Amino acid sequence: MTFCKTHWYALAFSAGMVIFALTAHREAWFPVRLIALGSANVMLMLGLTTTNDLRRTMFGEPRTSRQRVQIAAVAVLGVAAAVGYRELLQTTLVPRSLHWFAPAAMVIGATEEFVWRGWMQGTLMESISWKYAVAITAASHAAYKTALFSFPPADVAMRPVHALLLMAALTFSFGSLLGFFRCYQGTIAGPVVFHVVFDLLVYGDYAQVPWWVS
Repeated sequence: MTFCKTHWYALAFSAGMVIFALTAHREAWFPVRLIALGSANVMLMLGLTTTNDLRRTMFGEPRTSRQRVQIAAVAVLGVAAAVGYRELLQTTLVPRSLHWFAPAAMVIGATEEFVWRGWMQGTLMESISWKYAVAITAASHAAYKTALFSFPPADVAMRPVHALLLMAALTFSFGSLLGFFRCYQGTIAGPVVFHVVFDLLVYGDYAQVPWWVS
């Protein structure tokens, strides 16, 4: 694999986000958290400004006339994944009602896809194999998610190691699948729809902001 300057921006962004996630709920580490988040944003901005074709890199271009059918199939997969996750949480399979956090959850999910499967994977695919791009992006997203849940606030019980490992494995697996969809469909639409549907069904009935967001 040959890395260019933009690729290093992407990897530095990933490192900054992981450090931010690890310190997000530790007040004593506020300076580190601030520097990490600021550095990640700088790397993101630098990466965006050095991308030759930002629209194509982030959003891609459709490669098939069956785009709508494929996106619908990805949406169904998102519903299935959300139902399975809620089953693991031992709650109702679907939300009984939607609260104000529902649209916020959808925006958060969409934003993650635009940043990781859009910008990061799109940037990496410009000069390295799509397989490596998908794997690196999925690993970056999984590392960020797992780090975010690793050190919760003092009033929240820490998750056991096996639960964190399961989260990392599932996030990487689904991230890889979404990365494949982005390559196969040629656009970011499928991954965005999946993540929006998943977050809506998983977090839509939250009456309060989850601790990992606040």
